[in-house]
Amino acid sequence: MDHRTARPGERLGAAMAAPLPSLRHSHGGIEVPDPLVATKVTLPRLRRPCVPRRALLRRLHAGLQAGHLLSLISAPAGYGKTTTLRLWLDELDRPAAWLRLDPGDNDLPRFLTYLAAALQRSVDGLGRTAWEGGAAARDLDPARVASLLANELQALEQPIVLVLEDYHQIDNPQIDGLLTALLRHALPTLHLAITTREDPALPVAHLRAHNQLTEVRAADLRFAPEEAAAFLTQVMALPLPEPQVALLTQRTEGWAAGLQLARADAGRVTLAGRAADQLPACNWPRSRSKRATTPTP
Repeated sequence: MDHRTARPGERLGAAMAAPLPSLRHSHGGIEVPDPLVATKVTLPRLRRPCVPRRALLRRLHAGLQAGHLLSLISAPAGYGKTTTLRLWLDELDRPAAWLRLDPGDNDLPRFLTYLAAALQRSVDGLGRTAWEGGAAARDLDPARVASLLANELQALEQPIVLVLEDYHQIDNPQIDGLLTALLRHALPTLHLAITTREDPALPVAHLRAHNQLTEVRAADLRFAPEEAAAFLTQVMALPLPEPQVALLTQRTEGWAAGLQLARADAGRVTLAGRAADQLPACNWPRSRSKRATTPTP
């Protein structure tokens, strides 16, 4: 198996041309392939300029260097989870696979097909053996797929990062079990990174207790006043005096989407003429746990 690697920014063109697995559906009793949606397995573009989140990036780097198995970025919508993770990948010296999840990925064969496609975009051929022995088989066995994939990952010369974006879309115990099995293997060649609006049904507590988890929560993603000022000035083109920035940050609790809403409001009535303390306080979204209990490796 040819496991040649490339940096995230260098491999997208070649990956688009590489043959990928295909979904299949039955039409008139005949199995026919469905094309994959390429954007689901493509690293998202960063909007420039963006606010550097040095403290968060240092935390993610430190977890990776410490050998953590999972980076969990859990917060409600609009907190910059994807942007933070994408900034981090740009600084890594290892390849990364990205899979953006949606409700349709609760279908296990579809999930495995897209997972294989994402892995093959990071490392040539990676995931194909697991896919051929799993998603393409008539009798799909998640445990067998996990073992096959673990063997492929173990053979890598260079570790990779696998990103699963929007994992809150997944509510399939078989997929949770597959990822739990991979985490149980504690592979030195795989670091899993998950963005989600709610904690996944994975062994989060076990990983935390064994110092194998990096956590980034809504409280960590909130902008400090200086970050909010940079966001408003550089990204939203809305420079404000320091007292108004501080008050606006307090009102929005540092929520990036809340600052964007304030910018939209400023398009109708400038904050210079409408003091920040006149903006109504809002009930900002809160994180929640997906399930009360999670499996342990």
